[in-house]
Amino acid sequence: MSQQNDARPLPHAWADALRGSVRLMSPLASLLVLIALIYSEQGRDVLRALVSDAAIPQKSGDNSVAGLVFLLASSAALSLSVWYSSRWLLTAQMVALPLPAAGPWQTWLPRVLGFAAPLAIAIGLATLYWRKPALEEGEVFHALAWAAGFVTLAALLLLFYWQRGRLLDGLGLGSGPERRRDAASGASRPSQIATDEPTPQPTRRVMIWAVALSFAMAGLLILFPVTLPRMIGAAAVAAFALASINLFGSFVLTYVPLRRALPPLWIGVILLAGVVFAGWNDNHVVQAADGAPTASAAAPDVYDAFAEALPEDGKVLFVASEGGGIRAAYWTAAVLDDLHAADPALMQRLRVLSGVSGGSLGVAAWLATHRSDYCPGAPAAPSTAVGLRSAAPPALAAATALASDFVAPAVAGMFYGDLMQRFLPFAIGPLDRSRAIESAWQRAFEHLPGEPFAHTLDEFYADCPALPQLVLNATRVETGERVALTRLPTDGSMFVNTFDAMRAGSAARRQSLAGLVHHSARFPAVSPAGTVPIEGATGDVPPSLRLVDGGYFDNSGVQSVLDVIDGLRRHPGMKDFTPLLIVIRNGREPLDRPCPHAQGVSRVFPESGSIVLALANVRGSHAITARGTARRQFGADMIDVVVPEEEAVAPLGWALSAASRAALDKGAQRAAAQALASIRSRLAGSAPAPDVGVTCPR
Repeated sequence: MSQQNDARPLPHAWADALRGSVRLMSPLASLLVLIALIYSEQGRDVLRALVSDAAIPQKSGDNSVAGLVFLLASSAALSLSVWYSSRWLLTAQMVALPLPAAGPWQTWLPRVLGFAAPLAIAIGLATLYWRKPALEEGEVFHALAWAAGFVTLAALLLLFYWQRGRLLDGLGLGSGPERRRDAASGASRPSQIATDEPTPQPTRRVMIWAVALSFAMAGLLILFPVTLPRMIGAAAVAAFALASINLFGSFVLTYVPLRRALPPLWIGVILLAGVVFAGWNDNHVVQAADGAPTASAAAPDVYDAFAEALPEDGKVLFVASEGGGIRAAYWTAAVLDDLHAADPALMQRLRVLSGVSGGSLGVAAWLATHRSDYCPGAPAAPSTAVGLRSAAPPALAAATALASDFVAPAVAGMFYGDLMQRFLPFAIGPLDRSRAIESAWQRAFEHLPGEPFAHTLDEFYADCPALPQLVLNATRVETGERVALTRLPTDGSMFVNTFDAMRAGSAARRQSLAGLVHHSARFPAVSPAGTVPIEGATGDVPPSLRLVDGGYFDNSGVQSVLDVIDGLRRHPGMKDFTPLLIVIRNGREPLDRPCPHAQGVSRVFPESGSIVLALANVRGSHAITARGTARRQFGADMIDVVVPEEEAVAPLGWALSAASRAALDKGAQRAAAQALASIRSRLAGSAPAPDVGVTCPR
């Protein structure tokens, strides 16, 4: 192999770029994933939350700057990881992917890649100034100051990478086997290692120790799946994880095989994990709640219970809450909190709450905090503790509990334990990232009597027949059927085209409320599909099934409400009743039609792209169909509660900054006041105020 530094002709340069890209697959992928995470709506809101904690210490106490400090350290770790791995992937000569002799691409490309990691975070912090919700005055200073700090870190690291040779020479370490002396000038310079030359021993030690430390950190995050990620912060966890993934991918899966004239192992490892191991290592099998009874309770007579709780005028409320991550959960809880604070007696008319994805978390959270309002004999939980119109919402408010950080445990579980599980030929239950987010939800509501999110649905409804019924909507992977996780009849007598996952023998009957909510919110890739075994399955009943987010079928939650109302009306002996449907939406679009798309067909991958786009967009169309059907059926008895446009800025992930929560609280007060006026007018039999509706953006 020629070691000359001559300029490469263009065809050779393209070939060199392709070979170098294959060598640098792990470092480049790590940086791209970091950028995608940081500049996503959830990533920006995580940065906004870190800035808010630093600017207003009373929000986070002694940990006011801990998150940003950890992020600073993790960005340095990722930078060092990318620089060091890139340097050696380009320095060592490899038979299968040869590259020319040393040049600027070998020295400066790794330096620039390492410099890019903290710089990307700095830009993300600085651009918060132009993003909504707007930062407060003190938060602007901290955002720009910390952005400057990350730029300084990037510059210092770049200076270290540039002057590292002189530093080693000054320490007397510049003449080792990993650095060569130029015969003419006597200066030390990096040089390629020939294919038959072993990797220097110091480099081997660094590689081994770096990978070992990565596994050690993974072990800590697996042992403490909720508290440790929350202490470090979601952004820092992601950066540390990407540094670890890059080290393993660069050295173990790329450097070692290429140096032995083998292809990169990451190709075969991915195929092995996805094709071979996938049949044996499913660790997403649901787990029973602690102390869950082995025998399921008898199905309640919901018709008698409904008739007994029917008001004299027969007018009852049904709620459907659409999906959308933590924004949907918080928005739903905030609206219901405000409705209850304004008129507690009104909420006694509430009989069914149907939710999808984040909406399921919102309705379950609200009902859990209000259980004592419907169950006088239950342990006391003050109903006055849920009014968001007070200056400081009390600790038992549903929305206050949903202000917790749920994204950090989910990110840690996804990037560490569950990622490792994919490459093992056997299942390890504790590595399931589902358990992390479910544990986080359980802890958020453990202050409530009976810790409702940690126990089964049967236990939640025990001795409380007047409690409104929850319908948590999920989707069955194998058939695309809707799955209603509820105590209402799911045997086909009430719900249409719905698989009965709550039948006798189903593991779902023994899951905690947090686990059932999670089924409704299992939207990839943060949450995996959940495997539900069914004992004693015979005939057409499968031995197991997988559940994912209910938004795949209907993201509005309205279809299940329509089925429930129809099932109640068709039941013999059921008293006449008048349903009022409250539809809580967190997206800005017209109720019963999509916004027009003026652009023509896509010219990018038109055949395969059309398949993907149709599958992705049809879920939203199903929701519009369900809402439009409800509008035709109920007319003015359908109350549309949609987040105001200026507040529809919160992310759809699993954590909200203080600014996003404040914007949703502000919008909830106005939306709840408008909804309350419409509800009262319908209860009085008068026409509601004209519905202005939502218009499409021009």
